[in-house]
Amino acid sequence: MHSTHSKKLLIPIIALTVATLACSALAPATPQPAATLNALYTAAAETLAGMSTQAVVTQFSPTATLSFPTASPIVVNTFTSVPPVSPAPVSRCDAAAFVSDVTYPDGSNISLGSTFTKIWRLKNTGTCTWSTSYAFVYVGGERFGAPAAVSIPTNVGPGQTVDLAVNLTAPNQSGHYRGDWKLRNSSNVLFGIGTEAAANFFVDINVTGYAVTGYDFIDNLNYCDDASWQNASRDLPCPGSDGDNRGFVIGLDSPKLEDGKSHGRALLTFPEKSSDGFISGKFEPVKIESGDRFQALIGCEYKANDCDVIFRLQYQVGSGGIRTLGQWREVYEGQYYPLNIDLSTLSGEKVKFILTVFANGSSHEDHALWIDPRITRHSSKPPTPTPTRTKTPSPTAPTVTTQAVTNITTTAATGNGNITALGIPNPTQHGVVWGTSLNPTLDNNKTTDGAVSAMGAFTSSMTGLTPGTLYHVRAYATNAVGTVYGEDVVFTATAYQLPSVTTAAVTNITTTTATGNGNVTALGVPNPTQHGVVWSTFVNPAIDDPADNKTTDGAVSATGAFTSSMTGLTPGTLYHVRAYATNAAGTVYGTDVTFTAHQLPTVTTQDVTNIMSTTATGNGTVTAPGVPDPIEYGIVWSTSADPDITDNKITSSDLNAAGAFTASITGLEANTPYYVRAYATNEAGTVYGEQVTFTTAGP
Repeated sequence: MHSTHSKKLLIPIIALTVATLACSALAPATPQPAATLNALYTAAAETLAGMSTQAVVTQFSPTATLSFPTASPIVVNTFTSVPPVSPAPVSRCDAAAFVSDVTYPDGSNISLGSTFTKIWRLKNTGTCTWSTSYAFVYVGGERFGAPAAVSIPTNVGPGQTVDLAVNLTAPNQSGHYRGDWKLRNSSNVLFGIGTEAAANFFVDINVTGYAVTGYDFIDNLNYCDDASWQNASRDLPCPGSDGDNRGFVIGLDSPKLEDGKSHGRALLTFPEKSSDGFISGKFEPVKIESGDRFQALIGCEYKANDCDVIFRLQYQVGSGGIRTLGQWREVYEGQYYPLNIDLSTLSGEKVKFILTVFANGSSHEDHALWIDPRITRHSSKPPTPTPTRTKTPSPTAPTVTTQAVTNITTTAATGNGNITALGIPNPTQHGVVWGTSLNPTLDNNKTTDGAVSAMGAFTSSMTGLTPGTLYHVRAYATNAVGTVYGEDVVFTATAYQLPSVTTAAVTNITTTTATGNGNVTALGVPNPTQHGVVWSTFVNPAIDDPADNKTTDGAVSATGAFTSSMTGLTPGTLYHVRAYATNAAGTVYGTDVTFTAHQLPTVTTQDVTNIMSTTATGNGTVTAPGVPDPIEYGIVWSTSADPDITDNKITSSDLNAAGAFTASITGLEANTPYYVRAYATNEAGTVYGEQVTFTTAGP
């Protein structure tokens, strides 16, 4: 940048293949900005080294109004190489070496009358530092409308390189052209490149055809018909209204830029009136051809003294990601800037361009101008006023209807809709919205079922409903025009219902276990998540009473009887049992039934009496009948110890109370010893009294 006037902060984003700067026939009469361009194009060249799939955008500086001399083709002689350096090196204060052409290498093709920026990269091979009082100057050949001299943008020490940029305009006649340049020190002494510091560096181009407009972003209200404009939260009308705090875009004829002069036509874009607000316009696809360039001037409107904005240029191919070509900060300081971006790498693609202006902080007076934004291209024919792009149909909203809700449960249901017209462009989103109030919108509950490419019915799953609640539902579809809704329909989520269950008699009772029996006679809504039996020594046991016992036999999906094993019972204890089932509505119980855990009886054996040679009387006592009552009791005997009921026995039955009993033992052998035990049997098992012995009498 020039050190003699206020600096312009311009932030470039390098994004696609090589971009160049160009002056414009509309540019103001300001000094040539080569000093500013130098550092920027140096950064651009370094960044571009690894790029192959994107176009490159660089920062742009103010351009001078260029003169257009009568151009005539020149004959370019064949140049001989500089003689080799003599063995003894010569040390010079001012000397330079050519490093590379950063832009427009020799033989580049340029359209008739096109503006372009030539950048050379040179190296200081002398012993003196080049200060900003040094310049590079035109010395011969085709001048291309350039100034006579352009200041070097920064100090360049011995051994350092610098990029020297100058804005040029191609002649309006086809031919091969060359312009020669040298360096000039602060004492106005010229020096050049090569071992003698005497050779010129030059621009060498072929001029053919014409530069024509492939697409005009303003012409015929293209900025409204072909673009949709938005701020951060909503679509904006086009054209907008000056002063609209939501942001606005307006087409202007001959607006004044910061220099107070009128320049072509412009889009006046004002961002939403909020901190860091923005306005963005996305254009319909433009088919790009090889050599196409995006060109415009950017700046603030005249007298917008508090203007501080960021211009951003982006693009999108099809439904791919949005890529940034560049962004530039602009403040009100009396200057404006040209954009001239090479789009060649997008050749053959249908490209949607996005023009965005951001408020850099407050949006006060952020009147940002895009002057003559257009796509230019090389042509063998003179320009015509007709754009090459065919307009697409105007956007229209889709239409959608809502059908009755189906598959209703306590917490979910299926919404049904039908897209009866896609609109233009196709919907990017569709689904259903629902709420407890009439005519729900996207601000309520919604499904997002994605883009739509064909008309027809669709279904959408609603979840998270509250049982028994009345809901309103509408189908919807969204495209670039906005969101449309079908009719409001209502449904009620199914209410919770308790299951029902009965308790049956307990079976398989032992001293410590038993089988509980129940029957789920109705599942309720929703299905039970748990069921089983609960028991206690108290009436009406419950699952939430920590003193009670329960089984947990899991979820239930069908009605019917079930069994459940109770364990850990205390023999002889009376228990209360209830079957239960639990769902989201709560827990229900069957009737209370009782049972007593089984308990063995107790019995004692007394001495045998009335002993004869073949008979005797056994004596026993049932000291406790147990639970349930004994079904059998009596005396067992044998000539072996510990007789049991598999040996000889005398039985009685149906004892329901404790007490003594006798039993006649017969069939004995004389003079024989015998072992005898009393016994009693109930459902819990058989128990025996103590063993006693006796010997029968002789014959």
